[in-house]
Amino acid sequence: MLENYPEVAPLLVSLYDKQKLNGLARSQDPSSRAALTGVMADLLDIELNPRERELITDVLMGIMRQAEEDLRMALSERFAAMDNVPLRIILQLANDEIKIAEPVLRQSPVLQDMDLIYIIKAKGPAHWRSIASREGLGGKVVDLLAETRDFPTAVTLTKNKKVTLSDRAIDIFAQMSKTSDALARPLLMRPELPEGVARKIYEFVGEELKKSFSFRFKTAVDEVVSEFKNADRREFMPNSQMIRAAEQLHERGQLEISKMISVLKRGQLASFIAMYSVFCGLSRETVYNMIQQPTGKGLALSCKAMGIRKSDFMSFFLLTHAARGKDARVIDQEKMGMALQAYDMLNREQAQKILNKYRH
Repeated sequence: MLENYPEVAPLLVSLYDKQKLNGLARSQDPSSRAALTGVMADLLDIELNPRERELITDVLMGIMRQAEEDLRMALSERFAAMDNVPLRIILQLANDEIKIAEPVLRQSPVLQDMDLIYIIKAKGPAHWRSIASREGLGGKVVDLLAETRDFPTAVTLTKNKKVTLSDRAIDIFAQMSKTSDALARPLLMRPELPEGVARKIYEFVGEELKKSFSFRFKTAVDEVVSEFKNADRREFMPNSQMIRAAEQLHERGQLEISKMISVLKRGQLASFIAMYSVFCGLSRETVYNMIQQPTGKGLALSCKAMGIRKSDFMSFFLLTHAARGKDARVIDQEKMGMALQAYDMLNREQAQKILNKYRH
C-alpha cells in the first residue's frame, strides 16, 4: 500500500534494507545518524491517510527501539521542533532517559497538558525540571510541578517567564523560599506575586538578598514611621483621669483585649486610647495618631508587636473608624485590605523593634 506513493517508495527502500537499517541505527558515525534522521523526518512530512500513517509510525518506532543512544538523541532534537510527529513517537522519546527526553520535553508542540501530567507522575525530578522550562504550561501542570516540592524544579519554573504561576504554586514556593534564597530571588521578581506574600518572603531571606530588594520593601516601614509623626491631633484625646483609670486596670491585671473592644463598641474612643496607650506603653498622642491613619499601618504594627490576634486588630481598626475624619463612617474596602496587609507585613520581632522607638 505505501509503495504506491512515489514519495514514499525510495524512503522505504532505505528503511526496509535490513542490513543498511541495522548499520545506520547502530552506527556511531554522525553522517549516518543524520542520514537516517533525515529519512525518518521526511517520511513524516508526506501526506498519508490515518491507516498509512500508523504503519509508518510502527516502522519508525521499531527503528527507535533498536537505535543507539546518540541516534535517539538526534531524533529527539529533530522531532522536538516538528508539529506533525505522531504522539506515540514523542511519548516514547519523552519517557526515555533524560538526555534523550529533554528536547521534546522542553519544546515539542505535540505534547499537551494531559501528556505532561502523565509524564510528571511517571518520571522523576530530571523530567520535571525539563517540563518546567516549557512555554505556556497550563495551571494543572504548574500546580503538579509545584506539588513535587523539588527545589530545582521550583527555581526553573519560577524563572520561566513564559508561564503564569498559579495561586497554589505561589503558596508552595513562598513556603519553600523561606529556606532558599535561590528560590526567593526569582520568586520576588514575579509580577503575579501578591505584595503581602512578597513581604513575608522578604522577612526570611539573607542580608545580601534583602539589600537587593530593599527599594521595594523599605518604603512600607518608612510610611509607618512618618505617619506616626505627621498625623494631626483632633478630638477624642483622653484626659489624665482616663489614663489613671487604665493604669489601675493594668495594675490589677484586668486590662484585657475584650474589655478594650467593649469600650469601642460603646463608642468611647477616648477611653480606648487611654487603655491602649497603657497596654502598649505608648503615649496617648502616639496612639491617637495611630488610629487616625487611613491605612491602619501603625495600629497593625502595634498589634503585631503586642501579640494581638488579627481578628482583634480588625475589630480595633473597624471600631475606631470615627477617628478618621468626616467620611470615615463608610468603611473603605481597599483601606481595610491595606490594613490586613500591613498586619501581615512584619513578624512580631520586627514590629517590636519599631514600636520600641515610640515608647515613653
